[in-house]
Amino acid sequence: MAGLTPPARARLEKARQVYGAKRHLALIPHMPQTDYVAWTGDLRQVLVDIRARRQPGTVILASGDPFLFGIGTMMAEIYDKAEMDVFPAISSVALACSIMRWSTQETRVLSICGRDPLLIQPHLQDDARLLILSADRHSPAQICAQLREGGFGESDVTVMEHLGGEKERVQHFIAASGPPDDIAPLNLLAVHIHAQPGARIIPLCAGLEDGFYLTDGQLTKREIRAVTLSSLAPQQGACLWDIGAGSGSVAIEWMLRHPANSAIAFEKNNSRLDIIAENARRMGVPSLRILAACLPDNVPALPRPDAIFIGGALARRTCCNGRMTSCAPMGDWSAMPSRRKAKRLY
Repeated sequence: MAGLTPPARARLEKARQVYGAKRHLALIPHMPQTDYVAWTGDLRQVLVDIRARRQPGTVILASGDPFLFGIGTMMAEIYDKAEMDVFPAISSVALACSIMRWSTQETRVLSICGRDPLLIQPHLQDDARLLILSADRHSPAQICAQLREGGFGESDVTVMEHLGGEKERVQHFIAASGPPDDIAPLNLLAVHIHAQPGARIIPLCAGLEDGFYLTDGQLTKREIRAVTLSSLAPQQGACLWDIGAGSGSVAIEWMLRHPANSAIAFEKNNSRLDIIAENARRMGVPSLRILAACLPDNVPALPRPDAIFIGGALARRTCCNGRMTSCAPMGDWSAMPSRRKAKRLY
């Protein structure tokens, strides 16, 4: 309560219904005229149900800034702007940067809450400063193991628990030694990356060395891949169809260009599906969608592509009289509606 602004406190004191996590509800005084409801079940459905009831005097509790990996983003997808009043408090990121004496604009903020921890892989750059929002008490140990395995065991790690509360605690250690055993579920990590010789750093360029990928021999080679990505020209939030994905390298590097990018890898060789999935995980893009198909099927159900890449082996199968030409069904694909004009690259 001490962290609430006067307008937020007044709104809470007049509330008829208050929703929040059990830990949120435990932090506020309870009024006899107010109903207090803890989250249960699917959170999105709960928010939809709250909106459908349209009860006046409804308050939803959140931690810090609700639009920093918080419930505010989900609410904005469900509620109109006029239906919401937002009273943000100081965020965990602001508190953590103040403790670490780190410049916020020079610190990368990541979350593994409900996300694969391997998403941090592309951000493991020497001397980088990362703030990682944890999923639970096991997250610090998972991150430390990941750092050790990648050659970043000398990185400085700080785990911060219950920031801004009476139970606040800050502990420092080296990734190689691992975190203490008694970590609270509500925590975040500050990691100052120190790369050891031979550390697996993913370069910030297109056309990564072939050795980064597992392959059975079907791999778009480094130089060709660099030219391919340059020609495809990925933009923020763009979707790629990689048809005849092989080892998945083009789709993976498309997604590495921006965290909002997406890709679908089409590969008919079942033995390569696991290779693509493992490469995607190792490179920090585990959300790459992989379909066991030679060519796209049920096109209307798939996200519209902004670009299409035809893998070398597939292109050879679709050439006419030994020449690279636009054979069926390429004509149909080029006529598909897309958010931007799709490119075809052989």
